[in-house]
This record gives sequence, structure tokens and C-alpha cells, in this order.
Amino acid sequence: MEKKQDPASGQEQNYDYIFEELDRQEQLRAGKPVITYPDGETEVASAPKTGISCLPAILILAAFQLILLSSAINQMLSSFFFGLTLMGISIWMSYAGDKKFQLQPLMILVSIIGFAIAYAATATLIYEASPFFDMELFKTRSVLGFGIGIAACGVALILSDIIVFTSRNTQVLATCLAIKIIGRINGRPYGNVIWKYEWEGVSYTSTSYNTIIGTLCDGSTDVIFINPANPGRIRTRRKTSSWTWGVVFLFIGSVLCWYYTALV
Repeated sequence: MEKKQDPASGQEQNYDYIFEELDRQEQLRAGKPVITYPDGETEVASAPKTGISCLPAILILAAFQLILLSSAINQMLSSFFFGLTLMGISIWMSYAGDKKFQLQPLMILVSIIGFAIAYAATATLIYEASPFFDMELFKTRSVLGFGIGIAACGVALILSDIIVFTSRNTQVLATCLAIKIIGRINGRPYGNVIWKYEWEGVSYTSTSYNTIIGTLCDGSTDVIFINPANPGRIRTRRKTSSWTWGVVFLFIGSVLCWYYTALV
């Protein structure tokens, strides 16, 4: 999420915000439902908007119903739908952060697990339908394929972290506007944080991802790092390093590749 504000029109935008907020409060007093999005934005709910906002949850519930129904027919078919559901949840969680797609390392892992479950279930279904399917060869090649794929994800995460660290190196003081907690690492909550800051007289609002929350709260300030050539791009010193996840992925991929050599 990136927004730029012209200082000359800042006062007008402040007035707009005040009027919008007064209108929202009036709608609340009138008893009209209001949708609050993960990034803190709100708007009065209408039937189409309510339906769209509830659609992912409805689809997930439908998917679990399909899993339960298919389990009565074939356990592998149920596993296939379960794997697809995990992949769908990981994509939805990555998109729901601030209305744009931002795949989190944890969600990459969930997506890989979901794909592996669906992949294995599909192979089992084919094997049950065709006795000529070489399951042992399939397992061996699959170990190598997953090993290479997971290791490649690890390398991509490490390179991404290096690029972000080297390009976003100018300090500015920013105010925390909103926090969305995603999970915990060693008992410490982390998630997406919306920041507001100024650079060369221009006000910006941007989101940092995989940020350790710590003592952060709405309205608190902290130092963040921006790219002077593109001030809307930021990082924080609280960020959970992608290279840490990258090392984990690289390790898992390397173990799978080593296991493949042991199999052959």
C-alpha cells in the first residue's frame, strides 16, 4: 500500500478526512453496518460490498464441506481438496493484508504443504486407477523436484532481502497508523504495519510486512528506512528477515536433494 500526498493539498485532504469521519460516525449512529478493512479503512456496507467481503470466508466454508463430503467417497479425493484449500487460504491471507497481493514467507510454506498434499493425493488416485503407474519412480523424481523448488524459493527470499536492505538505507521518523498481527515468532507477534512519514516535504503512507510488533501501537513512532529514489518503498529494523526464512527453505531443499541422491 503506497500513497503520496502533495503538501499544497494537504489541508484540503485533512478537511475531506474530517468530513468523511463525521459521515461515518453519523452512519454508525443511524445503525447502518460498517465494513472495517485490515488496513483500518472503513466504509458503510451495502449488500454487494458485504457479499464481496464475505466471499472468501464463504468459499473456505464450502471447501471444507466438500472435503467432508468427498471423504465418504474416497480418502485421497478428500486429501486432494484439503491441499487445494490450504493453497487457497495462503493466497487469500497474502492478499487480505492491504488489498494487494503480498506473499508472506509463512504463507509460501503453507502453500507448498498444500500443493504437496494435493500432488500426492493425485498421484495415489492415478496409481489406484492404473496399475501401470510407476509409483516408486514418481516418488523419487518428486523428491528431487520438491527439493529444487524449495531451494529456489530460499534463494529468491535471500536475494530479495539483500536487495531491500541495500536499496532502502535512508532513515526517517515514522508514525504507526495501524497494525495487523499475522502470527508469532518465538512468542513475539509480527505482522503488517502501516506507517506515515515525510520526505523532502511530502507526506507518504506505506506498509511494512513481516514486522516484529514489540512495543509498537497505534500512534507510536519509530525509525524506518526508505529508498530516496522511491520514498514509498520502506523497510524497518523490526522486520523479520526474509533471509532467515530463505535459509530455512534452502536447508529443507538441500536435505530433499540429498535424500534423492540416497534413493538413487
